[in-house]
Amino acid sequence: MRYTTTLAFILLVHLAFSQNRIIEGVSNNNPTVAAILNPAYGPLSYSPAHILIGSGSMYIDNNYLFVERGPKSPLYHDDGKVDHTFMDFGKYRYDIDDLYTTEKKNGYVNARTGIASAVFLSGRTSYSLLIENRAVVEVANMSYHFAKHIFGGFEYTPLLDERFYHGEQYHAKIMDWTSIGLHFGQRSKSKFKKVLSYGVNAKFLIGHSQMTFIVDEIDYTVLDSVYMVTHRLDGQVYNSTDANYFNPGVALDFGFGFTKLKHGGADPAWALDTGYSCDPPNYAYRLGISV
Repeated sequence: MRYTTTLAFILLVHLAFSQNRIIEGVSNNNPTVAAILNPAYGPLSYSPAHILIGSGSMYIDNNYLFVERGPKSPLYHDDGKVDHTFMDFGKYRYDIDDLYTTEKKNGYVNARTGIASAVFLSGRTSYSLLIENRAVVEVANMSYHFAKHIFGGFEYTPLLDERFYHGEQYHAKIMDWTSIGLHFGQRSKSKFKKVLSYGVNAKFLIGHSQMTFIVDEIDYTVLDSVYMVTHRLDGQVYNSTDANYFNPGVALDFGFGFTKLKHGGADPAWALDTGYSCDPPNYAYRLGISV
């Protein structure tokens, strides 16, 4: 049995949300996703051609909601305590729970939909067309009690008839756009089981819509499940769509990579050097950086 150790730089991964498909990016057989994450990974594919008709992914990060697994009990459906059942499978139940602490709440959702992409390799050079839709939702610095009202609803009795004030700015943003990109990448000849690679993506961006809520100050009281009294609210709302605001743009991605092979390395038969093309990767580790 062959074991492969894959080393990837995940420094500052909490901030580098765009790189959340890192496992797909280091695959030898998925160059379309690899080229999007790091242009230097495009020419490292074992496949001479890769056409992707459609794909999708979603990444969620937050410090408020989590999925908790627990064993079922005979009174599980009758105890009246579970209000947010996420999944009921086998002998376990999976519930969505919240961290009701005084910490400011943040959330991030990044959804990708690949429309059509294709990567072609000629020798040690890769060319590709990369088209995808992106949607991002971000919430930052939200007060814990406001997050609780959103998750638990106004019927959450412990917070009824209590006045809440939040004087620090927090915001919520929603945006989506389409990216149409051209890719070029190249790798060096393998010497001493080492391969260097680089690549660039040139992308044309088409913004579809965006909405931003900024709350500078809020003072409110929830009376019951229907009525809320707003004593003070200070903030801004921004909104734009294709119908009233067309926002095109351009972007460039540069990537550099270093791959340490386990064995083989004679060019140009990159895939045939390994003796297999669909088995686990024939490298000990791979390092990359993209900007």
